[in-house]
Amino acid sequence: MTSIEVRPNGPYVVSDAPAITRRRIVTSDAGESLDWETTAELDAPEEVLLCRCGGSATKPFCDGTHESRGDWAEEVASGSYDERAKVLGDSEITVRDDRSICVHAAFCTNRVTSVWKLMKGEPDLAEVTAMIDRCPSGALTYATESLLEPAIAVIDDGPLWVMGSVPIEGIEARNRVTLCRCGHSATKPLCDGSHQEAGFKDA
Repeated sequence: MTSIEVRPNGPYVVSDAPAITRRRIVTSDAGESLDWETTAELDAPEEVLLCRCGGSATKPFCDGTHESRGDWAEEVASGSYDERAKVLGDSEITVRDDRSICVHAAFCTNRVTSVWKLMKGEPDLAEVTAMIDRCPSGALTYATESLLEPAIAVIDDGPLWVMGSVPIEGIEARNRVTLCRCGHSATKPLCDGSHQEAGFKDA
């Protein structure tokens, strides 16, 4: 069974690793996030060490760079998703939102509307669920979403996207979660979108 250990001031250790892919956001000419594209499948051993300090020269894999950085990764994520998330609107589906773990993938909004605007009225449920299904972090969820197969994706210049309720040390099992790779998140080991401000790059 796949599981992820979060080593103190060290890497993520993935045991019995599933397929690990690279994914990027496909955007429209106007810059709107439209979908995900898988660009590569990574060749990885059964036990995988994935960088979370942001400094490895072999990202997404760990090269030991964290060892020279001291105590850089004190874990600060607190509470459960249920404790942090707010319920949006009053419709036939329950949509919840936890802004503290948003990675700014921007599938929840477009030039016309957003999940928040839709949930204030009588939402088009197909549109709402399609937007939420593309949210990698699970910051936005709805009660009846389908359970994903266990998988790990490396988002270009962004976090690790863990799917399918893979057990992660110290974190509740969830259908979708994103883990910090840049070392700057204020909610480590969860991603909070800090990689964008930090200018984190894979290469």
